[in-house]
Amino acid sequence: MNELQNLRIRGLRAIAAIGVASAIAALAWSAYLGLYPFGILMLLLAAAPVWLALAGNADIAARCMIGATLPAYAAVLTALARDSGWILDMHMTFFAYLAILALLADWRPVVVATVVTAAHHLLLNFVAPSYVFPDGPDLSRVVFHAVVVLVEAGALIALSSQLESFVLGQAQERAMRAEVEEAARLRQDSAMQLQRQVLDQTGHRLQEIAGGKLAGGIDEPFPPAYEALRLAVNNTSAELQALVGTVTRTVDGVVTGASEIRWGSEDLARRTEIDAQSVEQVSRTSSELDADMRQAASLCQEAREVTRQMKDEVDRGKATISTVTEAMARIERSAGNIGSIVEIIDGLSFQTSLLALNAGVEAARAGDAGKGFAVVAHEVRQLAQRSATAAASIKALIAESGEEVEHGTRQVDEMERVLSRIVENFGEVNGQIDELARRSSKAASDIGAISGAIGKLEQSHQRNASMVEESSAAAQSLAGLAEDLRASVDRFARDGTPDEHARVHRAA
Repeated sequence: MNELQNLRIRGLRAIAAIGVASAIAALAWSAYLGLYPFGILMLLLAAAPVWLALAGNADIAARCMIGATLPAYAAVLTALARDSGWILDMHMTFFAYLAILALLADWRPVVVATVVTAAHHLLLNFVAPSYVFPDGPDLSRVVFHAVVVLVEAGALIALSSQLESFVLGQAQERAMRAEVEEAARLRQDSAMQLQRQVLDQTGHRLQEIAGGKLAGGIDEPFPPAYEALRLAVNNTSAELQALVGTVTRTVDGVVTGASEIRWGSEDLARRTEIDAQSVEQVSRTSSELDADMRQAASLCQEAREVTRQMKDEVDRGKATISTVTEAMARIERSAGNIGSIVEIIDGLSFQTSLLALNAGVEAARAGDAGKGFAVVAHEVRQLAQRSATAAASIKALIAESGEEVEHGTRQVDEMERVLSRIVENFGEVNGQIDELARRSSKAASDIGAISGAIGKLEQSHQRNASMVEESSAAAQSLAGLAEDLRASVDRFARDGTPDEHARVHRAA
């Protein structure tokens, strides 16, 4: 009921505020019209809700009083609108104020307000109709308004009843929920007490396990709901005891294995260092051989270039000799031509001599008259003899020159054949030098690849040496961690622990 009462008090306060606003409006309107009694009446009507709201009184009597007061607000406003032409419109305020009563969540004020509204309309329709209808008394309008008010009142009564039932239902539900929560709290307290006992025993056993006492368990049975927990703790203790034993044996094996790995790593490190030194020596030798082969390849390239230049020079010499051979041939042909000319000159000398002889004979026949002609003939004959002698000398020289030219031609041909063989030999030498340069370049490239591979192998050996050192350090660290783990495991007291620990430490 507290929730419903609080809801009604809040509704009463809202209605009081609406009443104050309505009174202020009516007072201003009445002052404007000069109808002060209506304004004062409105103030008096609004005083009741304000007083009830301030007092926090929302009982049945107060709610019914409010139900009778709100239609009076509408009646005063309708009276003030008598001469304004709004009198019929003011009838709407009856419905508005009637609807406002729903804030009280009670159907009783709605019934009171409906009765007051009907009485107001019915009474004033006969006593003072001008305050109700502008055209005088009208019973049909009164009946129509009554029907409309009854419809609205019915809806408001149903709404108020449902709202009241809903609030009461909510209150009952909350009360039932509180009872259920209280019962649940009691059950929870009982369960928590039971849980506390279980947790105390479980916590004590877990503290023993944390302190290293693995042997034993919880012997006192738990309630059925927690018996599985006791069994789980006991099983966990047994499994942990077996696990610790297994870990101890594993740690011993790890310590032995780590020691062997460390010794092997140290031996591997020594052998790796020796191999690294050998690889380093081979790398240096390979680098030097690579440099020598590259230099040899460079020299082969240079010899190839020199051979090519010499071959070019020989080719040019061969071309020159060919030119000389052709010139000798031309000289030989020219000598032949000169011989022919000499033979012609020799023939001319013979003919001239014959002519001179005939001229001498004719001059002798002429006697004294032919003496001058005989002298000329004698000179011509002498000239012909000298010409023949000169021609014979020239012919002998030409023959000798021809022999020399022929000998020179044979020598030049022989030199040409020698130069051809030299050119062929140079070609073969050049090809061999090319093959040697190619093979030297390939050998230099292969040696460079071998040198690079040896360099990578040296780097790999260095990395292997670093990894071996890291492995040795890791094995040593693993052995230390295993010793620490064994020291941590040794603090757990297990069944047969002293004898087993003594045996393990003697073995270690």
